[in-house]
Amino acid sequence: MARYLTKKRRNIKKYKKSRNGHRRKGRSVKRHTVGKRRRMMVGGADFDFNVDADDLEKYMSHMDKYRSKLIINGIKKKDNKTAGFDKVTLVAYGFVLVTKMGTMFSSNNREEQINVFACYCNLHLNGIQPICYAIVRCPKSNCLDISQINTLNSNMDGRILFLFVDTRAKSNVTKLGIKKVSSNDYSAFEFTTRLSSDDDTYKILVSPNEISLTAFFNTVADGKFYLPDTDVKYDEPLLTSSGTKPRLDLAGLDSGGSGGVPLFM
Repeated sequence: MARYLTKKRRNIKKYKKSRNGHRRKGRSVKRHTVGKRRRMMVGGADFDFNVDADDLEKYMSHMDKYRSKLIINGIKKKDNKTAGFDKVTLVAYGFVLVTKMGTMFSSNNREEQINVFACYCNLHLNGIQPICYAIVRCPKSNCLDISQINTLNSNMDGRILFLFVDTRAKSNVTKLGIKKVSSNDYSAFEFTTRLSSDDDTYKILVSPNEISLTAFFNTVADGKFYLPDTDVKYDEPLLTSSGTKPRLDLAGLDSGGSGGVPLFM
């Protein structure tokens, strides 16, 4: 109900508060809720880093920065001529905190969305067990790629971390126990990455809420292969949103490029 106060020839319209609330107040609450939800995304509420396993396999075989290392380590397809993996499958994904050790230029506990892929080579254990795991990363809160650019994912960090379990290039995954960051507990792991760098060491902190990633790192830290009982798939909204992205066009890629933006990590 409107009331008018008359003072010095000025009419000032005031709104009497309603016991049932007001539509304007409702809209204000809604905006607050959306803002809060977006802040929660940074904490891992909404994962949206879409990466296609088939495209990743082709990408690693095509880009010289990986292909040359694959050749040196004797990782070839079943024809024994082409460098690369015969099969790549998604096994875990979620949010983590990442630190590259031993350098003053990298971020400390940088929040990243990561995908973990098992990479198979028929020349290794007849392709029954993965020869390594590829960890693909995005250091952003919004990582969904719906662009028409012929890259794997325009939001992807340029460096893929390769983790080996039982080969001569073993990554030596170590459990560091529980670490506390901003009053939250994380399981900490340290490992040496192969292929994509000169044996750099990374520390990854995993929240107990990230069930698949916790299971993955605990398993490989015990020197075992991590192979889920069922195929790991992204949530349905993620698959729907990525449907507009074209298949990776290798002809449109620069084989000597980074395929992403290196961020000193």
